[in-house]
Amino acid sequence: MDPVLGTSSQYLGPKQLIHACLQVQGSFRQGRLTPDAHLEEALQSSQANTREDQEFVTEVFTGVLRYKKFLQPVIDLLYARHSGSVLRGDRELYRLLAYLALVRLDDLGFKQFRMLILSQDAIRMVAFIPFISDPATLAHCHGAWSTILDHQYLEDFAQSQATWHPMMQNLTAELQRRIGIRADQKAKLQGGSAATGKRPSTIAKPFQLSVSMPRAPKISSSPKARYVSAPVLGPGFESRRSNANPAMRLHTECRPFTLHAVQRPANLDKVKAEVEAEQSRMLTLRPVISKPPGTPPNAEVRLNAAAILREDAVYCKRQQLEAEAIRRFEQELRDTAAFDRWQADAMASDRAVRAEEIRLRIIEMAEAQDAAIRARQAKIQEHLKLGHCVKAESRTLEDERQKQKLALQAAYEVHAKQIKQDRALVDAAAAKIVEQRHAQAEAMRKQEAELEAKAAHERAAEEAHRRDIILQLRAIEKVPRQRVMVYDPTETAHHGLLEEMSLVELQARLEQAKMQQKEEEEHQR
Repeated sequence: MDPVLGTSSQYLGPKQLIHACLQVQGSFRQGRLTPDAHLEEALQSSQANTREDQEFVTEVFTGVLRYKKFLQPVIDLLYARHSGSVLRGDRELYRLLAYLALVRLDDLGFKQFRMLILSQDAIRMVAFIPFISDPATLAHCHGAWSTILDHQYLEDFAQSQATWHPMMQNLTAELQRRIGIRADQKAKLQGGSAATGKRPSTIAKPFQLSVSMPRAPKISSSPKARYVSAPVLGPGFESRRSNANPAMRLHTECRPFTLHAVQRPANLDKVKAEVEAEQSRMLTLRPVISKPPGTPPNAEVRLNAAAILREDAVYCKRQQLEAEAIRRFEQELRDTAAFDRWQADAMASDRAVRAEEIRLRIIEMAEAQDAAIRARQAKIQEHLKLGHCVKAESRTLEDERQKQKLALQAAYEVHAKQIKQDRALVDAAAAKIVEQRHAQAEAMRKQEAELEAKAAHERAAEEAHRRDIILQLRAIEKVPRQRVMVYDPTETAHHGLLEEMSLVELQARLEQAKMQQKEEEEHQR
C-alpha cells in the first residue's frame, strides 16, 4: 500500500480531502462574509481536523479565489468543447482540479496529484485530463491570460506544463483502461441477465475490425509464507526486527498532502525590496552626458578633373580682373594717393565715431548700473519700512488681543462668581419654584373643579330639557289622531298601467265618446 493512501483515523484520504475543499469552496458567498471569516467558520464544521489537512484546504481555497480570473477561461473552454460529457454541477470540482494542475502541480508533485485524480470518478476525469494537458488549450487561453499576467511568466508556465505532458498521457491511458474494465463488467452483467430470457436471433453484420482495448495484467496469487522460528534465523534476527520497526511505522502511518509553498522561507520583504529597487532604477532619470565631438582627421583632399578645371577657371577669372585693373590705370593715368588719403580720413572718422559711441554707451551703462543700485537700495528701504509697519501693526494687534483676553478673562471670572452665587441660591430658588408650581397646581385643580361643576350643571340641565322633550313627544303620540285621506280626482292611481288616467280625464273622455256616438247615430239616420 502507498504510504499516502494509508487508512488513518487522523488524516483524510484523497477523496475526503477533495470533498472537504469542495464543501468549503461551494458554501462561500461573496457578499455575506469575508474569505477569512468564511474559512474559519467552514473549517470548524468540516472533516479536516488535523493541522496539515486544514493547511491544504486553506491553501486550495485561497488559491482558487486568487486565480479566479486565470482559471475562468479554462473552465469556459472546457464546457464549450466538452458540453456533452461534463456536467454543469461539477464546475467547482473542475475549477479546483484545474488550479492544482496548472498552478500547484510543481508544489504538489505528480504522484499525489495522480492519487487525487484517481480518487474521483473516472468518467468525469477522462475528459478533463486530456483537455488540461493539451497544448492547444494553453494556446487558446494565452490571449485571455496575457491581459493579467506577464509575457515572460506565460512562457515559463508553458515550458513547465510541457514537462508534465507525458505523465498526463499515462494518467489518461490509465483512466481509459479503468473505463474499459467497467464497460466489460457491465456488458458481462447485461449478457448474463439476458441469457436467462429469450435469446435474440442472429443478425448478419460485417466485421468491425478495431484495435482491442488493453487489458489489465493478470495478478498472480501471493507467495506462500516462509516464516521460520527465531533460532533458525540466527542471532541477528532480533537486531533486524528492531531496525524494521521504524520502517513499519513509517509505512503504516498516513502522510498528509502538503504543498511545498508552505515549507518555503518567507522572503516576501526581500522580494518586495528588490522589486521596488528595480522599479526605482527604471523610473529614475539619469541623463547621459554627451561627449564633445573630436577633431576631424586630416583627410587628404582628392581632386578630380572637374574640381581641377573649376579651380583653374576661378584663377583665370581673377587674373583677368587684375589685368583689366592695370589696363584701366595705364589708360586713365590716375594716381590713387588722393583716394588713399580720403579712405584713411574716412576710416579715422569712423573710428572716432565708433569710439564716441562706445564711450557714451559705457557712460549709459554706468548710469544704468547706478540707477539699478539706487533702485535696489530704495526697494530694500521700502521693504524695511513695510516690515517696521507690519511689526508695529502686529504689536498693536497683539496688545489688543491681550486686552481682549484680559477683558474676557475678567468677564469669565465675574460670570464664574455669578454662577457660584447662583449655585448658592439654587435651593431657595428650587423651593420657590416648587411653591409656585404647587400654587399653580392648586389653582388649576380649583379651576378644573369649577369647570367640572359647571359641566355637570350644564349636563343636568340638558338632560332635564331632553327628558321634557321626550315626555312631550310621548304625550303627542298617545293622543288619538283622525286620519282623513283627501281624494284628488285630477291625480292618477299610479299603478303602472298603460291606460291609467285620472277621474276627471275619464269623465271627459266618456263625455267625448258619448257625443261621438250620438253624432254617428245621427249620421246613420
